Amino acid sequence: MKNSDKHEKLNDTPAIGATAPGKPQKALYARELRAVGQALESRHVYSLDLELEGGLYVVRGKVTAARYAESSFSAFIQDLISGAGSVLTASPRRSMYEIGLSYNPRDIEDLDSKGRSQRRDANQNPDPFSLAQKLRGVGSFLDYRPEMALAGVSVEDRWVTVRYITGEGRIEEAKQDVTYFYNYWVKMYLRRSQRSGEALSDDPTLHVTWERPRKFPARSGR
Repeated sequence: MKNSDKHEKLNDTPAIGATAPGKPQKALYARELRAVGQALESRHVYSLDLELEGGLYVVRGKVTAARYAESSFSAFIQDLISGAGSVLTASPRRSMYEIGLSYNPRDIEDLDSKGRSQRRDANQNPDPFSLAQKLRGVGSFLDYRPEMALAGVSVEDRWVTVRYITGEGRIEEAKQDVTYFYNYWVKMYLRRSQRSGEALSDDPTLHVTWERPRKFPARSGR
C-alpha cells in the first residue's frame, strides 16, 4: 500500500474481554473499536476499511493531504515533492493519502487505558458523528448479538457498513446510517445503567428514536 505506516506483529496477549482458557472467546467490541477509533482520530483518519484478522485490527484509512503532512516531517516532505511534481507534470495535486495501520491486543489495551485517562467528563455524551463513536456504535451492535463475530467495518461519511460472521458461519453485512448504530450504543448504555442502578442522564442527546432493527437468522441449536 502506498504511504503505509508499518504494521505491528500480533502477540499472544488476550484481547479485552477474553474469557478463560478453554471457553469461547468473545471480545467486547464496543470497547475495542472505540479505542481503535480514538487512535485513528489522532491521525486525522476520516474514512476507513477495517478487517479483524485473528485478533489483529488491520486498517486502511484515508487522510487529507494537509493532515497527512502534519503527521510527520517525512510526510511533509513527501507531500511537498508530490506538489512540485504535480506542477511540473500539470497533473492535479493529491488531496488524499492512504495509510495502513494495525493494532494487536496489547495495543488495544494500551489505547483503551490511555483513552480512559484522558476522558475527564464521564457524563458528557459522545458526538455520534465522531469516528470513535461510529466504531463504538458498531461494537454495541455486535455486543447486543453475542452470536455474531466481527469480520470488518467500512466508514464513509455518514454511512457505516459492518461485516460479521453469523452463528452458522456465514459472512453477512449491514449498511446503515451512523444513527442506526448509535442507537445500539444507547441501548447498551441504558442496559448497563439499569443493571448498576445508576441514574440515567436527562441530556437530550440520549433521547433518540430507535429504528426498527433488521431481523437476523436465529442460531440453530439454541
